Amino acid sequence: MKHLNKAGFDIVLTSRDIKKAQMLVDTFDFEVSVEPYEDLEKLLNEIPIMITATAAPYPIIKESMVKNCSFGRHWFDIAVPRDIEEIESSNLKIYAVDDLQEIVNSNMTLRAEQAKRAYQIVNQESEEFFKWLKSLEVEPVVKHLYTKADDVIEKKLQNAIKKGFVKAEDEENIKKLCQTVLNEFLHEPTTRLKKISKDVECDIILGTVQSVFGLESKSNSIQKCDHAIKFNN
Repeated sequence: MKHLNKAGFDIVLTSRDIKKAQMLVDTFDFEVSVEPYEDLEKLLNEIPIMITATAAPYPIIKESMVKNCSFGRHWFDIAVPRDIEEIESSNLKIYAVDDLQEIVNSNMTLRAEQAKRAYQIVNQESEEFFKWLKSLEVEPVVKHLYTKADDVIEKKLQNAIKKGFVKAEDEENIKKLCQTVLNEFLHEPTTRLKKISKDVECDIILGTVQSVFGLESKSNSIQKCDHAIKFNN
């Protein structure tokens, strides 16, 4: 009844023991109508949805009680043994315990399929995340490589000016020329470095580049790449 009320239904309760029915209704903080059990047949043919769960040892709702109605009716018999006879009537669908179990099984199968799909989505997004995470390790190495090269250009250029090898007024032009040569030379290596960020060997390659060029390593790329490998496996 709590679920029915939450779904917006008007609820009618009937029972052989009207006092117990009223006591049950009094425990709720929403309105429930209590109708006498003698009106059961009338209620069956006026209300579209019914749930029955009695302890009766035999069916209490018989085919003779059911009239054809213009509206659709859905009856849920959750009693064992059943409360409702096998009834054929237009616009009437009866769900017994076995039917409900089939619905539960169907829902569980659907949930399992959805859970599998959700896992695939999470797995795919996680792989993309770790690829992105590894790409973050490449950018500082590339930037550091260019920065160190610029430092070398500046140092050598100032030394050449100091010794009189080049004129001070030519400093900017020479610097631009050196940087152009540098960019041309480093273009292909840095492009390849960015591509290897998608490979699981990225930590080894980046470590080698940093070691060869004497670049400081303040990252933990090996740890991050290892995480990605473990997840993918």
